[in-house]
Amino acid sequence: MGDMLPHDSVNANALQPDGSYNYAPFFDGIKSELDAADLTFCNLEVPTAGVDFGISGYPTFNAPTEFSRDLHGAAGCDLVNTATNHTADKGTAGIAATRNTWDTLTPSYVSGSNRSAEEQQIVPVVEKDGIRIALVSFAEYSNAPIDGISLNLMSNDALVEQLIAKARESADVVVVSAHWGTEDSHEVNAQQRDFAQKVANLGADVIIGTGPHVLQPTSWLNRADGGKTLVWYSIGNMLNTQLTLDQRTGVIAGFELTKDGDTVQVTNPTAVLTYMHYDWTPAQEAANDLLARHNLSLTPLAAADDLLARTTFGFQWLSRSKHRPRSSALMSPCCPNSRIGESSRIYPKNDTGFTKSAYTSSSVINPPTTTTAKVIGTILAVSMGPGSGLRRNRAMPRLSPS
Repeated sequence: MGDMLPHDSVNANALQPDGSYNYAPFFDGIKSELDAADLTFCNLEVPTAGVDFGISGYPTFNAPTEFSRDLHGAAGCDLVNTATNHTADKGTAGIAATRNTWDTLTPSYVSGSNRSAEEQQIVPVVEKDGIRIALVSFAEYSNAPIDGISLNLMSNDALVEQLIAKARESADVVVVSAHWGTEDSHEVNAQQRDFAQKVANLGADVIIGTGPHVLQPTSWLNRADGGKTLVWYSIGNMLNTQLTLDQRTGVIAGFELTKDGDTVQVTNPTAVLTYMHYDWTPAQEAANDLLARHNLSLTPLAAADDLLARTTFGFQWLSRSKHRPRSSALMSPCCPNSRIGESSRIYPKNDTGFTKSAYTSSSVINPPTTTTAKVIGTILAVSMGPGSGLRRNRAMPRLSPS
């Protein structure tokens, strides 16, 4: 699952009359896709240290413990990344409190932030039907000062090599989570490409990129051992109340794990476009009333025509703001049965409007017909590059476990 960003308006919509929080309803619209997965990866963007640390949104985040509870219980998050630039927003105590919360949510497999040097050396491994999957997570940087033990950093070459080696020894499939890239940019930068090739050569089978908040390409990398690594350079946002359409468009993606004797292969990457909706009237937008955003929901994009028709995507707010995104982009319409990268591209738009015709059921990506192998259902927001192997046509896809 892409970036889970509990902005102030997300928390306000989750707040209950008794003072507790409930984020589960936001996922109701994609429940069938989530339930179809054997495992679900989530990017926990922020600490969930709870009310004792103060609940806060951007720029220094901290969510209620219920945020983690509902990611686990409602969204089905099993493989959880906690290595992001916001991980240390509440310091090492916030990291410890977040990890303590996830200790109570079982089964879950958490990587990226640590309470001790010993915990940093532990590689979580989950086994599904005889296939062992390891998760190893790293962040490019931290907004707040932090030591090299509490947060796994991409720049720590020795740590990267140690953890991937341990994962390779203990698992059939190694998934690397990388929180990296340029925010609000659809372009993959040189550091992303270099790190991706490095961990691929070390033995990563799948690389899941987060951080830019918008879609970036996916591709297969050739590894030093002759194998291939599936890399999603940015899976974008999932739950959030950011403003632009590209920040609110995601993808439910999946891939199969096929075991033949002692060999496990990553095959058949698939994806379904999703849309993060909220209601915000023109008057509320004109008044810059960000907390007024309400009726939050995640929906398959192919079923979101009515929601899109009543949404302005913050164009009034952005026209006044000095902090415009680098780009506001749309996925183009797609011809049926085309290969991703040949007809699906990201097109920059200005901040004054968008082409709703780009959002039709033809913008849905279909899986191959075979469902004989294992499926890891991962919520990924992506733009699909040449050679990705993803396919698209008009029918709504489903991720089906074997």
